[in-house]
This record gives sequence, C-alpha cells and structure tokens, in this order.
Amino acid sequence: MNYSIKLGLFFVSMEKRLRAACNASDAKIDNVAKVLHAILCQYEKSIQTPEKWQKLVVFLQQSFEGPILDLIRRWINKVEQSIKSWSHSNGEVNARKVQNIKKELNALETGLIDKVPSQEEVILKKSLQVQLWDAAYAYESMLRQKARVKWLKERDNKSTYFHRLINHRRRKNAIQGISIDSVWVHEPCSVKKVAILYFKDRFSEEVSSRPTLDGVQFSTLDPRDKESLVTRFSEVEIKSAVWDCGGTKALVRMG
Repeated sequence: MNYSIKLGLFFVSMEKRLRAACNASDAKIDNVAKVLHAILCQYEKSIQTPEKWQKLVVFLQQSFEGPILDLIRRWINKVEQSIKSWSHSNGEVNARKVQNIKKELNALETGLIDKVPSQEEVILKKSLQVQLWDAAYAYESMLRQKARVKWLKERDNKSTYFHRLINHRRRKNAIQGISIDSVWVHEPCSVKKVAILYFKDRFSEEVSSRPTLDGVQFSTLDPRDKESLVTRFSEVEIKSAVWDCGGTKALVRMG
C-alpha cells in the first residue's frame, strides 16, 4: 500500500479515537491525555516516513483546536453552572448580602454605644458577626472561582496580581483595632465610640464666645426705596435708558 494512503488512514483512525475519548460522557483531561499518549506511541512505531513529524505537528494542532478545545469549553461551562448552582444554594452570596449584614450590625452597635447590651442583643450581635464572616468568605471564594474560569477562558495571566492587589487594599482599609490608653482594643463598639469622641473633639469649637454687633447702627432703606427694587420697569424708564446710550451705537441697521 502506498505510504501516503497508509498515513492518511492512520490519521483518520487517530482522530476517531481522540474524538471518541473527548466526546465520552465521562470525558476527563487525564483520560484524553492517556489516549493521546497511546496514539502517539503507536504512531511512532508504525510510521517511518521522513515527513511523519511534520504531519504529526499538523495533526496535533488540529486536535488541540478541535476536539480537545471543545472538551475544555464543555468543562468550563460545567464549572460555571456549578458555581451558579453553588451560589444559589448558599443564599445568593454576593456583595449586596455582605453589605446588608454590615448595615444591620452597624445599626445594632450604634444603638449600644450609650447603654449596656441585653443578653438577647449580645446573642444577636454574635450571630450577625458569624453571618458576616461566613458571607464574606463565601463571596471571596466565589470571586476566586470566577477568576479561575476567566483565566481558563481568556488566559488572564495577571489574575494573581489583581487578587493580591485586592487583598492588599482590603487589609490596608480594614481597621483591626485601636490603641486606647496604651491598650490595644479590638471590640468594634469601643473602637466606634472612641472614633466618635475623637472627631467630635476635633470639630468642636473651643472658644464659645463670639463678638456681637449689638449697638452698631447700619444705614437702611426706607419702605419706598425697598419697593422700587422689586417693581417692574415703566415704559418711560426703558425709553430714557435707551435714548441715553452713548454715541457709539449704530445709526443704521447693520447686516
């Protein structure tokens, strides 16, 4: 048999085996890699033509752009569906939920600034804190999964850099505690109370007495002059203002 015909039939057989492995219901990258390895080993032993390596490069390029790429896309779609299902089953974890829990916790702590919390309020506060940490962790986990999917799709090699940048900004903006009388305090209620007192002191006026204008007489308008400021212009006043214009106005119509 002619070598070119034999080579063509061999590539057809290789492509069928590879597509069958990629289109299997339980197809995985590891299984496809094993099938591809077996195909290449058989090809190396069976084909001895001088141009076999050039032909193999073309076959591998077509395979990676064809069935293998389709398998990876199906796998990415499956991951996206899993992420959506996971997000829905966990109470639609997103930034809005985290913000709502923060607002509820802040409102509770604001109401406890000037009073001793009751047992129910202490339990509610601890419960909200636990919910906040769980929601924040779940939201960050979802962001990492989405970034991974985006990297697989678009090969965004800078995703690690942006994640580090986000984490650095979060750590920089977070207030972990405050030093009160040389004692490091982490309790949010105490930190807020000290912050309020600090800014209240910063923006309060030390000098309470201001100079007054008692006894100073100012010139005032009489009622007639006050009314003249808001009355409509009369026709005589308008004509007088127009005719009193300077001599630089045009005597004839221009243009």
